[in-house]
Amino acid sequence: MFKDMTEQQARESILASVKEYYETYRRGSKPYQEGDRIPYASRVYDSEEMVNLVDSALEFWLTSGRYTERFEREFARYLSVGVTPEGLRKMFCIEALVLAGRPVLITLPLAVLAVWGMLKMSYLGVREFLAEAPLVSVGIFMLGILGSVALAYYLGW
Repeated sequence: MFKDMTEQQARESILASVKEYYETYRRGSKPYQEGDRIPYASRVYDSEEMVNLVDSALEFWLTSGRYTERFEREFARYLSVGVTPEGLRKMFCIEALVLAGRPVLITLPLAVLAVWGMLKMSYLGVREFLAEAPLVSVGIFMLGILGSVALAYYLGW
């Protein structure tokens, strides 16, 4: 059947056959008349959906692929309608702060509680601990995390 065809020609032939199958056997062209049954949960599709389904199956991308990439690209474009580049940059910065700030805000109170509990169990005073604690290093590390995530979003990685 496909011996003298390229892959693209075979694909087009299969997709044309699917469209013809839909038009011949699946198209519900009977107009509604009073008294006809109205299905409340039936499948609604046309030849384009059937062709896309078979096209996706021919590529064997069952979970993602060019249809997913196209959807994500179009959905992102839909969400950014009316957003200026400056507004988009601000949204990315806020998202970066949320993504990088959440772990810091969750772990900081837990670390303070753990240190407080250990100070209570030890003979070390709070002033002595704060004098020896690497607070500057921890602060620089947290700023480094926030900065690297913000920079990645700013550069568009």
